[in-house]
Amino acid sequence: MRNAVLAILVGFLLLGVLFTTMTGALVTAGVSAYVVQAKGGVDVQRSGSHAWRPVTQSGARVKVGDQVRTALDGTVTLKYADGTTLKVGPNSRMTVRKYLFDSGKHAQVSLFRLDLGKVWTRVAHELAGDSRFEIETPTTVAAVHGTIFSVEATADATAVEVESGAVEVQAGSRKETLNASSVGRVTATGLETAAWDDTQRAAWEGQDILLPSIRLARVLPGNIKPDGSCVLKGEAEPGAKVAIAGQTAEVDANGEFTVPVTLHKGENKLPVTVTDAAGHASETEQTVTW
Repeated sequence: MRNAVLAILVGFLLLGVLFTTMTGALVTAGVSAYVVQAKGGVDVQRSGSHAWRPVTQSGARVKVGDQVRTALDGTVTLKYADGTTLKVGPNSRMTVRKYLFDSGKHAQVSLFRLDLGKVWTRVAHELAGDSRFEIETPTTVAAVHGTIFSVEATADATAVEVESGAVEVQAGSRKETLNASSVGRVTATGLETAAWDDTQRAAWEGQDILLPSIRLARVLPGNIKPDGSCVLKGEAEPGAKVAIAGQTAEVDANGEFTVPVTLHKGENKLPVTVTDAAGHASETEQTVTW
């Protein structure tokens, strides 16, 4: 009897693995992000703990329930499983309330609490179906629809600036959608909206959150054909365009791309450009030796 029960459990496990393999779906929960870059004073308080631990290097993990705080000289940039980037500014305090990402359905639930300070966010793709991406502050909730935006919270007000895309801002029972190059300010008296002024526009021009990210896979010698042709693979934001050594390709809904190139003998330094739907571009280089 015991062996029969064990066999049934193993069977269900194998079916689950087979289903995941066939659908290509990956559900990520719990571990919400890893640290791309940390500068100055940055600390994390783990869920259920009262101790603050410093973050001094990239690659550190931030989980659901963790709190992140920065000093007056501190900033930290976080990257999520779906490719979304969030930068926490100086003198800020933020809690990761929930994170769930289903790559098969391209759906996610990302909920954050910003008690003080400022965050800049770049959502990697349009939110589909029942997806939610929200940042709650003491005075409002900013619900995102695939965009680049910032949220700044003080004790009695919240400012939401939208660089591209759209963000729904709530003030009491009133909800209003902010579009590109607009700002909304929520206080105890309500919600005020306006177009960007020159100061806000200039402040955004220097933000590295505007630049789309790209990750290139290593080219193994065995994948290069005798004539020097090969395929470069990588990951970037869905809908972006990638150009490598004059060859272009679009990033698919899974955030993946392939670009065929032809190498010459020796070291090849290939220029790489990724451009998002809003026209923001990042440049890098990949070296391949044949």
